Amino acid sequence: MVNTANFFSDIVIDTRSGRIDNGALHEILALRAMRVAVTILRPFHFFGMSYVARVLRSIIPSKKSIQFVLNDDSRMRVDYLDAYWMFLMARNFSYEADVQAFVEAFKDTPYAFIDGGANHGYWSILTSSKQFGAKKSIAIEAASDTFAQLEENRFLNNERFIAMNNAIGAVSGEHVRIYGIKHEARTIVASEGAKPILDCMSISLDDLANDPSVKDAEAYAIKLDVEGMEISSMNAATNLLSGNSVFLYEDHGSDRLHEVTRNAMDNLALRVFWLGDKKALEITNADQLNAIKVSRRVGYDFAATKSQFWLSRLENLVKTGSAVSV
Repeated sequence: MVNTANFFSDIVIDTRSGRIDNGALHEILALRAMRVAVTILRPFHFFGMSYVARVLRSIIPSKKSIQFVLNDDSRMRVDYLDAYWMFLMARNFSYEADVQAFVEAFKDTPYAFIDGGANHGYWSILTSSKQFGAKKSIAIEAASDTFAQLEENRFLNNERFIAMNNAIGAVSGEHVRIYGIKHEARTIVASEGAKPILDCMSISLDDLANDPSVKDAEAYAIKLDVEGMEISSMNAATNLLSGNSVFLYEDHGSDRLHEVTRNAMDNLALRVFWLGDKKALEITNADQLNAIKVSRRVGYDFAATKSQFWLSRLENLVKTGSAVSV
């Protein structure tokens, strides 16, 4: 059960203005120091953020959580000085800019949003907001501890999206184990020597699209950031692949073979688009990603589809040379 009474004691940070409210002097000093670190580390893809956050938490502790104001009707609650989310303090910064460009470009397009690997619910919060068309959205998060925070954010945003504690998989109903310490890097793919820390049940993308909350949608946008399960879950989504669906999937910078993109193009016959650097580009050869994926530390998002509903809209972005407006 979510204790909404705790929300009133949170430190509030407006991502648009940078204003910090409801913080004690020592907490504001810590957050200002964090903002300086974010600014310095930004050119390095925020390498070192975990260390800075850990040091600040040890010398300036707090029991409060932080609420980031994302837009007029959207807030996201995170732990105090959560290293992964502190980059939201950076001025004029777009989190996962490729996905940001998509939701901005198609805010007036009717579609339901499936948020695979939702974490704290950032994209479900935004896509279901008035600014981006109040889309029907489902957020799926496998790790139960992170899911609890996702549920808090669902309540914080008037329960306007659905939240499910499952792992995206090729089939539904399988018991899976979860590996990884950091909430942003949890996976059901076991690496050598890894020990499971949590478990949950799997659910397929087709079954998610069949949920009553989105079943009758005209079209779907499926975000896949599922730490190694992108290929198998996408390949199994037979119904979505044959309908008006676009997949917003991560192809990580550490994968120099671009396996997810090659699978989308070669095995699924999908056309792939990149909406980065405020421009739209169709990827006709996976080797083009060599010039796009400049850092091995971060993920890069691409849109893949064979639906004429989405192709006509993505092609229009390419023609206009902009990933911001249609």
